[in-house]
Amino acid sequence: MFINFLLVLISTFVFLIVFDFCLRIIYPLSDLYLPHEAYDYGLKPNKKINFSKKEFATTIKINRLGLRDEEFALEKESNCRRIVVLGDSFVFGHGVNLEDTFVKQLERGLNQITDKKIQVINGGINGYDTKREFFYLREKLIHLQPEMIIIAFTLNDPFSNSGEYHFSPLPENPLLRKMPFHALGFFWQYSQNIKKSLKKAGFKVDYQSFNHLKIFEQAEDQKTKEAWQATFVYLEKIKELADENNAQLVIFNVPTARELYCPDSFAFDKEIVCEENHNYNKVTDNLSSFAAKERALFISLINKFRQETGPLYYPEDGHWNKKAHSLAAEVIQQGLVEKNSLFQ
Repeated sequence: MFINFLLVLISTFVFLIVFDFCLRIIYPLSDLYLPHEAYDYGLKPNKKINFSKKEFATTIKINRLGLRDEEFALEKESNCRRIVVLGDSFVFGHGVNLEDTFVKQLERGLNQITDKKIQVINGGINGYDTKREFFYLREKLIHLQPEMIIIAFTLNDPFSNSGEYHFSPLPENPLLRKMPFHALGFFWQYSQNIKKSLKKAGFKVDYQSFNHLKIFEQAEDQKTKEAWQATFVYLEKIKELADENNAQLVIFNVPTARELYCPDSFAFDKEIVCEENHNYNKVTDNLSSFAAKERALFISLINKFRQETGPLYYPEDGHWNKKAHSLAAEVIQQGLVEKNSLFQ
């Protein structure tokens, strides 16, 4: 009996090893993350993967500090000014190579117009929200001694900040998080996405998607109010941390297609649905009001993005393409130079 049990245990372990290995090959992003007690999860140091989809092919390299960035020394040079950029997959650069991210394009642009050495550090991690960005900044990035902190705000942030919505590439169960099979844990967590795909294909599965567009509704329900309250709490914490470390805070919003083309009715994409009871300026208005109250800088990308007639988002994947990253870098650089003494 014991031998049979041992054989089953060994067979199961071997199966998990093989399955985990196959998952890493099929979907390399599944082996990119490590759990962390303070900020939920981070990126595996010294990791390099090739990640391709139908719309793009990219190489992702994580440096020794666990950042999708070039290798650099912890200690700053005397003439160096550091900027850290926090956000989710749009900052991380999902769908483009590192040199094409707005973070690195901003770095190159700033270094062309100032005699100071400007280092713009990519602190983006897929799936992050304002809450995790605060803890990530407090526990890790603030020790890089930045003179400026840039926060990229996205649509999923408010409900994620309040806990109404939760995303993580790793299992929430503490025991599963400790498994050595990180790709398998990623697959387990993404079972909801698999259910979503099956439901779209017509299968009867128990899946209900979360509607982040509720954040635009003019008449806010209690959960939406709580989402914004939580968001402002963590933005205030970030501002306090920035002030304590003599760093300037900059905020910009990653606009959705609806924010660009509703309610002005010149959407080039017929699939964009503009709801009459939605205020698509709400995110911009709330963030700009917060920035004015807290003496932070808010930069809007909307006007520049609206002027672009070509696509800025991958149609299927939904993330920025190279052109969008270039536009974002251009607008942010212009805003920093016009309104900030760091580069004057």
